[in-house]
Amino acid sequence: MEQTYTIFILVRATKAWLLLSHEERAAYAQGEFASCLAPFPTVTLRYFDAEAFTSQCSDVFMFSASSLPDYCAVMDRIRDSRLLTEPYFEFLETIMSVEDTYRGMAEKQLKVGS
Repeated sequence: MEQTYTIFILVRATKAWLLLSHEERAAYAQGEFASCLAPFPTVTLRYFDAEAFTSQCSDVFMFSASSLPDYCAVMDRIRDSRLLTEPYFEFLETIMSVEDTYRGMAEKQLKVGS
């Protein structure tokens, strides 16, 4: 069974990002993320606005990856991009998770007990 990892990164948009128009932000984010992710089809990204609901972060990046080395390579590309070098975003917290690990554990326990 292939394991999928989900990584949530809480980020804060900087003033440099907020000074861009909405169209510039959308085009830049779409192009920059696409170029970082393109060589690594095992990694996907969704991003969410959070600023209306919390003061802790402005956005949440949610990566899904079936390959941790590919995820690390994507993060290296993002770190080298203007998203962090301008900087347009500050990374505040990273939360790594695995979905439904208890199911896998239960299946393993059943096999051992058989």
